[in-house]
Amino acid sequence: MKKIIKFALLVVACMVVVACGAKNKTVNITKDGTVYEYANVSFTYPNSFKKQDATLYNESEELSDHVKTIFAKDQEEITLMIDPVIENNKVEELIQLFRVEVETTGATIISNTKVTLTNGDGCYEIVAENKDVKAKYMVIFEEGYRYCLKYKTTTKDYDNKIINMDKFLYTFAVKEQGE
Repeated sequence: MKKIIKFALLVVACMVVVACGAKNKTVNITKDGTVYEYANVSFTYPNSFKKQDATLYNESEELSDHVKTIFAKDQEEITLMIDPVIENNKVEELIQLFRVEVETTGATIISNTKVTLTNGDGCYEIVAENKDVKAKYMVIFEEGYRYCLKYKTTTKDYDNKIINMDKFLYTFAVKEQGE
């Protein structure tokens, strides 16, 4: 009987130690975030992120006019990109073309799923890794445009940060014309 009690106390002590060491914190989107709107697109970004000048985005890469805004904090970035869709393809084909576009940058696609955003709309979620950078792309095709909200950080920090960042990424919304 004493062994069972000692074992139970040991298990409880281990659970307390593990629970105290948990790194996941509760995120309150309305308190911890700020809504950003651009044309018919909106999303909430963490208050700790600061808006960057898109022309200074990455001097080693040629900027195209599809980058609409960038929010950054340390080695984390949230980027909103909007591109016209020229191809006359179905959405399933367009997402495959986007995957190829991501892979041509040298990235490896880790996952590709269709998810439901906070507002109930459907969205494609693609996770890709390129050397020491890991990124999640939230992609919506609407009325001849591809809307992409991209979150990226270092590969070593990605798994710890994405749990809380998903709460912000899932606020991504594209309003149809006339809404």
